[in-house]
Amino acid sequence: MKIVADENIGLASEAFSQFGDVRLIPGRTISRAELQDADALVVRSITRVDSELLEGTSVGFVGTATIGTDHIDFDYLEEHNIAFVDAAGGGARSVAEYVVAALLTLREHGLTRIEDDQIAIVGVGAIGTMAAEFARILGMKVIEHDPPRAENEPEFTSASLYQVFASDIILLAVPLTREGKYATYHLVDYDFLRSMKPDSILINIARGGVVTSDALRETLERDELRTAVLDVWETEPEVPVDLLEKCVLATPHIAGYSQDGKLKGTEMMAEGLARFTGVLNQWSVKSSLPGIAGRVDVEGLDRLGALEKAVRAAYDIQKETFRFREIFSLSPEERKERFDLFRKGYQVRREFTAWSVVSSEDHATLESLKGLGFAVEQGMSRLP
Repeated sequence: MKIVADENIGLASEAFSQFGDVRLIPGRTISRAELQDADALVVRSITRVDSELLEGTSVGFVGTATIGTDHIDFDYLEEHNIAFVDAAGGGARSVAEYVVAALLTLREHGLTRIEDDQIAIVGVGAIGTMAAEFARILGMKVIEHDPPRAENEPEFTSASLYQVFASDIILLAVPLTREGKYATYHLVDYDFLRSMKPDSILINIARGGVVTSDALRETLERDELRTAVLDVWETEPEVPVDLLEKCVLATPHIAGYSQDGKLKGTEMMAEGLARFTGVLNQWSVKSSLPGIAGRVDVEGLDRLGALEKAVRAAYDIQKETFRFREIFSLSPEERKERFDLFRKGYQVRREFTAWSVVSSEDHATLESLKGLGFAVEQGMSRLP
């Protein structure tokens, strides 16, 4: 069996070689010619999987090690009886932790109080649900807006758009869809942005195409929003510098790139290949990652101060923004190359669950740290 995989899929060779020969290729250069004798294809979000890529090949299995599937032509796969698996839910914690890091950094900048501010979660799937849970732990008022979910789940109540627009922060966590009653392509357009509170903040961890870039740039230029946090870009790998410079926090589509999250996606692809081939999967995330990423002392800090220090130790989103801003002086082609290189050579980031925190016995602090996933050590005065 021959397997072609995006080279950015963590430990792909180790995980997939149990099923056959593995060839790693940059995701943007995977072509029909590379797939002529391939039996399986495993991609990330930057590879469009459709008839143009697959027609005339021997591919019988497609996997995407991502939550989003807007790059997959499902009609073609079904028509040609091609098996498919995605990593839905696998990177949800990584993305939700990105949101936590962004919110706490916004607080450090004096752009949000966190406690008692209202955040609207637009799109309440696996990521939105976890982000809502974490926001409540931080002390925020949370409203959830997901009309498709409300339509299909009688027990779920979707907040109105009026409530969304009245929020201090709007978080976009929807899939990118271009057709249907609830299409999300350019959901955030001029009218949407004009309806937001003038001092509110937009965070997009969904897909770049959910936001009309020009509308957001012009709105920020007119100071009609407080700021924006963007991990995804409508024209990526090209990044419009005039929009980037208006965002207090900005990253190159890496919210789901924790080492744990990426390898969970790899494990889900391995499980899919196992079902496709009938071969028992022998590879797991647990056997491939060290148990503890590090320890941090937050004794003596108030609750939010402790959360800020612990989260920054696990993931410093401000430092990442500084690195990303280095593309300002580059040409458009060089920016595209740097965008992909940033993702390919992304620094190792472990999830909160891999970190141990030394904390005082303040109940609220302990419960908040545990709620975010940190292992908490009590009763120690200092780290050794």
